[in-house]
Amino acid sequence: MLILADALEAITSARISNAAALITEAAIDSRVVIPGSLFVAIPGEKADGHDFIAEAFNRGASFALTQKEMPASFRTLDLRAGLQADST
Repeated sequence: MLILADALEAITSARISNAAALITEAAIDSRVVIPGSLFVAIPGEKADGHDFIAEAFNRGASFALTQKEMPASFRTLDLRAGLQADST
C-alpha cells in the first residue's frame, strides 16, 4: 500500500506524516486511471501527459505529478523549493 507521504518522501527525501491519503495505483495513461490514482504526466514524442491532467481527475485520480505550471483551477503543491520534513 502506498500513501501520499511515501510518494512525497521518494520525491523530496522529506517525510510528511499528515499526508496519509491512500494512492490506489499510479498511471501514465489518463484512460486507465482509477479512483485514488496518482497520474504521472509525462511529456512524450507524440503526446504530452500534461494535456490530459483534467481527464485523469475526471476519471478519479486523486493526485497528479507534473513538471509544468498548472492552471489555478488545480490545487497544487509546488515541490521545486522542497518540503520541510516533520520534526522528530
